[in-house]
Amino acid sequence: MATVHIHVDLTDAIKAVGCIPPADYGNMLVFVKTGALIATIKLRGMFMGVTETIAQEFMAPFVNMEVKAWRNSSYQDVCHIPVPDPNPVFRPDISAGRSQ
Repeated sequence: MATVHIHVDLTDAIKAVGCIPPADYGNMLVFVKTGALIATIKLRGMFMGVTETIAQEFMAPFVNMEVKAWRNSSYQDVCHIPVPDPNPVFRPDISAGRSQ
């Protein structure tokens, strides 16, 4: 399901919106992962949410769930520009997610 969403839906969205700057696209992964972590913590609680997120990150390469590579290839296929890794100094303010 994730591969279809990324390869079809995300590719269609990039085609519709256009090619945003590749650094912005790369940094978007930080927002996606932060949102997923916050949602998992709200659903499972702090300990189980963090544990589940860490386990998913660790297991992804072993079960062929390289979502970052898939989403980057969708951008590269449409825009023909490589996507840089997220900027290490780029960090969203997640305090807003905690207060909700």
